[in-house]
Amino acid sequence: MMKQTTFTHIGYLDGLRGLAALWVMVGHILAMYGEFPPIVSWTSLAVDIFILLSGFLMLHQVTAREIHEPLDRPQTWLIFWLTRFFRLAPLYYTMLVIAVLCEQYQNGFDGSFHFSNWESGSTANDQLGLHIISHITFLFGLSPEFARSTWLPDWSISLEMQFYLLFPFLALLGRSIGWLTVVGITCAACLLGDYLFSSFLHQFSLPSILLLKINVFMGGMLIAAASQKPNSRFIYLFAATGLMLLPIWGSAGMILDFGRALICLGFWILAFGQQMKTPSPIRWTISQVSTTLGSWPFVVLADLSYGLYLIHFPIILAWGRLTASEAPLSNLHNPLAALIVIPMVAYALAWVARHAVELPGIEFGRRITRKYRDLQPAQVY
Repeated sequence: MMKQTTFTHIGYLDGLRGLAALWVMVGHILAMYGEFPPIVSWTSLAVDIFILLSGFLMLHQVTAREIHEPLDRPQTWLIFWLTRFFRLAPLYYTMLVIAVLCEQYQNGFDGSFHFSNWESGSTANDQLGLHIISHITFLFGLSPEFARSTWLPDWSISLEMQFYLLFPFLALLGRSIGWLTVVGITCAACLLGDYLFSSFLHQFSLPSILLLKINVFMGGMLIAAASQKPNSRFIYLFAATGLMLLPIWGSAGMILDFGRALICLGFWILAFGQQMKTPSPIRWTISQVSTTLGSWPFVVLADLSYGLYLIHFPIILAWGRLTASEAPLSNLHNPLAALIVIPMVAYALAWVARHAVELPGIEFGRRITRKYRDLQPAQVY
């Protein structure tokens, strides 16, 4: 059984989240101008940071709260799902309504939508009702057709919700049979699924189905589990790194695979580097990086990261139209102007969205989950 701990805020996670969201936005801005500088344009690695952190944080939180919310009680997982739903859904639904209405306006309200992918551009489709239902239920990521059917970068939102659905089973399985065994099962499932369903999986232009990213989620969970196993941390690091290198979905390319593994290693160093028997300058450097990532500017970036992630792409599209040839701001059609204006507008709107939609949604979710927490049996201390 995993050791019961007291939940504490981990400051460096704020910096990682905030920088990952900024990385995604800058990469998408430069891509609009056909500029693909190394690292910056690899926005898939930035999304992998979010996924890695999600796996880590989910297991860290439920383990820390296990003394109050035992993992074997259905109420615990109902609280977990409701909490995550009300953190993501209110702003997502708001942006979804805006996206659908804007697209229908452009199409003359003809009841169609445009399914976009990297290979064939945009294809008209008349299944508007199914399109909307798949997004409301977060199931759109399971379909190659619906996974990229809005101009929101929402494929990872469906991916996250799929992970939340599976997470309780992974947490209980890891506790009962051991995390390294679960890693072995995950590797086998990924490789077998990639082999058996290759033709289906390769229809996805983005890895929006959980099978293609469960290895990254599991890597984060493994780092969280390693905090309970001090003597096995290097073994867990080796296993987590191996998960990052799994050749799934034809692999994104060796450079990106190794980049993902390096991100996993860097995260592991932040989590445990200060506890290792390393020279003082190294421990001091790790401590300073961790402290800096947890400082207030990065806390602000983290608070706005979800809103920025959802909002920035529509702003990029709007900026592209405003600065196109013969458009009102055509003289500003250059990367430098875009890198100044778009982040300013995106962060401002993300701040509005956080206070007008995100925080009220989170508070509403807390009021609902409080009822279920009251149903938990009294604890004896």
